[in-house]
Amino acid sequence: MWRYVLGCQWQRIAHEEAFVGRAGEVGDDLGSRLVAARVARDLVRLAFLVERRYAPYPKWLGRAFEQLDCAGEIGPHLAHALGATSWQRREAALGRAAEAMGARFNALALCEAVDTALRPQFGRPFLVLDAQRFADAAYAAIRDPAVAALPRGVGAIDQWVDNTDVLASPPRTARLRRVMTGCGTAPGRGGQARVTT
Repeated sequence: MWRYVLGCQWQRIAHEEAFVGRAGEVGDDLGSRLVAARVARDLVRLAFLVERRYAPYPKWLGRAFEQLDCAGEIGPHLAHALGATSWQRREAALGRAAEAMGARFNALALCEAVDTALRPQFGRPFLVLDAQRFADAAYAAIRDPAVAALPRGVGAIDQWVDNTDVLASPPRTARLRRVMTGCGTAPGRGGQARVTT
């Protein structure tokens, strides 16, 4: 299950990692900033998964992230990305954060190691990690047939639902978990429970 939710998180990043540059290239600075914030948040949530910690409620996400082992390495890149005044600087800072997360993911040895060098997105002038490669490696290493049969990219409930009224309601969450049996994580007090495997 850990490989599955890691793969799903990498896939979330893969969907939008090039949009920081693509929005910026057409003069949509606000759009580039919004995407940068989304990718940064997904990298933070990936850090929690890599360190087998439950990512807490958004109000506490930054504070809890600071307590992770990787925060000293990844945090400054994310701060630079979110404070950058050009899409090129945003893209570069997010790229450094993604490379560092890729190295930490590889260090888990849960699957075949993936090259962490940035590369142009489909021949376009946007440098990305190509996070789908990490997702595919994680999925390929799943050994349990029931987990391998789960739909790729859906993941744990908090990877596809971010509505507080749903996540904070055990009855609603239970109903949604029945849709994706076995994909949930077990939150604990203070957001520090282990991810179920």
